[in-house]
Amino acid sequence: MSERSIAFIHKDISNVGYGGVSYIYQHLAEYFSKLGWKVFVVTRRSFRPINKNIVVVNYKSHSDPFQHTKIITKIVKQINPMIAECSNWKFELLDYVLQKTKTTKVVVRCDPSALTLFGDKKLTFYESILARAADLVTAVSSFTKEDILSAYNLSKEKVKIFYNGIHSKGYLIMPSKSIISSGYVSYDSKNFRPLNKKTLISLCPPSAITVFWCGKMTTMKGFDILQKIILSSSAKFNFIINLGHSYPYVKWKIKPKKHIVFLQDLTKEDQLAIMKSSAIYLSTSRVEGFGLSVLEALALKQRVATMQVCKVFDEFPASLPMTRLPTNPKKIIKILENLAKNKPKFGKFPKSFTIQHLAEKLSETYQRLL
Repeated sequence: MSERSIAFIHKDISNVGYGGVSYIYQHLAEYFSKLGWKVFVVTRRSFRPINKNIVVVNYKSHSDPFQHTKIITKIVKQINPMIAECSNWKFELLDYVLQKTKTTKVVVRCDPSALTLFGDKKLTFYESILARAADLVTAVSSFTKEDILSAYNLSKEKVKIFYNGIHSKGYLIMPSKSIISSGYVSYDSKNFRPLNKKTLISLCPPSAITVFWCGKMTTMKGFDILQKIILSSSAKFNFIINLGHSYPYVKWKIKPKKHIVFLQDLTKEDQLAIMKSSAIYLSTSRVEGFGLSVLEALALKQRVATMQVCKVFDEFPASLPMTRLPTNPKKIIKILENLAKNKPKFGKFPKSFTIQHLAEKLSETYQRLL
């Protein structure tokens, strides 16, 4: 292995519809390739890399995480990268990191533990085994670092903080769109049909306060809080809910209404166009490791509202202003009404929150690891 090589491993790296982790690994792969690394992307999803020099390794996964991690071991041994990186979620490199003949350095990029996110002690136990055996553990925020230090019983020296990042310049010069043509639409959160083509003005009518929300049907994402907010809202509000793929841990209980639209599998371009055209980007998450969609909205200089209980947003600088919300849904509605009337003042976008900065710092760190 004369040239530097790295494998980014996550079962849901995809061009469409699989959230922040997928976005991060797509663009880390792109930048590491530009920095001279041979890059593998290991995923069960269909994925077309931006850079043609990136090698995509697809496989048929197993629903049992313990069988899945054995599949990953076979792939890592076959491609034999210098470094293999996975997230802590579902501990994909657990079987490999415990191999006596391990030759590849293992890095675990961590969001908060499964205990914090979902109350799952069993998953957290196996996440901790992976983290303790790994050559390096990285955390996406200070909040995440403190969480995994406690949940995994790690030393402070073992965990390095690297904030997630985005292409900030691309957001600021993003071209305007008038038609949304990707994804699927539903009015009950269940029965989705192809969106075909829909005008942005019909999705985000100027006469309404359009609130855009992205996430999964979980308590972590505050899907139950979102429903209470909607039930407390007046006819002047219009809600667009961009659903991620997950089991519906929180059931949708509101009858179909014209001013509540569910979307799914949007391209990144269409998602950002809706985000930019909305009056407010709303996050109801109780806990986040970082909050990438919030950062995207702030990069668009959009009005953003987040829950006070979600501590990670305390780490965002004052140059990226956001409104913090209490738990009372009626108070939230009043705050959103006032927020829609005023545009916040933004400062310079922080370099530490760019994907370029993240890739450069990780590349330097991984070079030292070798």
